[in-house]
Amino acid sequence: MFEQDVDLLHGYVERFRAYQKKYYPHITEENDNGEWEISADCWDEMNTAYLNIVETYGAESLTEGLLDDMLYVIARDNECSHLLVKTLDYPDWFEVLCRHSINADYYNAKWQFAEQLGNYEGKREIKELLFYFIESGEEYVERMALKSLLAFKSLRRMPVSLIV
Repeated sequence: MFEQDVDLLHGYVERFRAYQKKYYPHITEENDNGEWEISADCWDEMNTAYLNIVETYGAESLTEGLLDDMLYVIARDNECSHLLVKTLDYPDWFEVLCRHSINADYYNAKWQFAEQLGNYEGKREIKELLFYFIESGEEYVERMALKSLLAFKSLRRMPVSLIV
């Protein structure tokens, strides 16, 4: 069943990539404004397949191909970050995808993880990942990471002079 769900997601990702290449070849990772859901081929199906994997399987089942597809889908959902906000409900998935996003080529996934990391309530300590985002060299990713840094309760108790 897992392999079928992974194949289903991959098929939707490939179909969406072909759609984007055909109708919007000028859109790149850097200038993707995230308004795909308005008219995109298989948008809802791709997002549903992503959520099905997150809601049904454990993060330990992640494979390299699945990782790339999941980060791609998150990156496309950059208008409202709906998928990533939902992924926060599954801290193991959020943590593993967040770690992998740091070195991925999906700019739009990076800034979303940097922005949402302050809302992470899982058991693993992943606050240190903020510093990777802060030092990414990508201005918007860095800004979102700094914003997230303020969300951590331990920093809220610190005097402002120690944070800056």
